[in-house]
Amino acid sequence: MTIPTTPSSDFAEIAQLIAAARLRAMQAVNTTLIDLYWQVGQTISQKIAQAQWGDGVVAQLADHLAQTQPGLRGFTRSNLFSNAQVLRDVPG
Repeated sequence: MTIPTTPSSDFAEIAQLIAAARLRAMQAVNTTLIDLYWQVGQTISQKIAQAQWGDGVVAQLADHLAQTQPGLRGFTRSNLFSNAQVLRDVPG
């Protein structure tokens, strides 16, 4: 009995499906992260504008996130202020 051979083009098709799905997943993650950064920046910006928060509170937030969210990256004091700054700089 002979084993039928599968053309490598069939394998390439499957590999292409996997690669396309991985790309879609990365794009979805990136979109979700951008939305998160926007929401965090909006919240910080509103609290600063309403004089509820100042520089010290944002630094405390960065420390709190570092302590309570192991492995979380990108939420340093300077990045949190940058997220809020973007909202002040974007018209409307």
